[in-house]
Amino acid sequence: MLNSQAETLETQAFALDAQISDSEAEMRATENRLGQNRERIAAHESTIEHERRRTRDLDEEVARYRRQLTSMSTRAVDCSNRLAGSKPISRKPRTNIVRWPAAWRKRSAT
Repeated sequence: MLNSQAETLETQAFALDAQISDSEAEMRATENRLGQNRERIAAHESTIEHERRRTRDLDEEVARYRRQLTSMSTRAVDCSNRLAGSKPISRKPRTNIVRWPAAWRKRSAT
């Protein structure tokens, strides 16, 4: 009877050892996945921070372009107002024709 109890206990001990071994392997696999997930999270957080900085830079660029557009629009209105208030420029036809010097005419004829 002691022999059969000892065998039963030994069988149970082997079964428990196998379960412990399986649990340890599962725990190592879980820790491995956890480490990989942490690395992915860190990479995503880095990407997110980079994109946030880029967004801030682009927002600043948009603001700068808006200021430039406002400034240019103001200058255009100012120029338009100045032109509206000034005398029209009269264009006279040109009556004097510039002639090339004789030395130049000879060279261009050849």
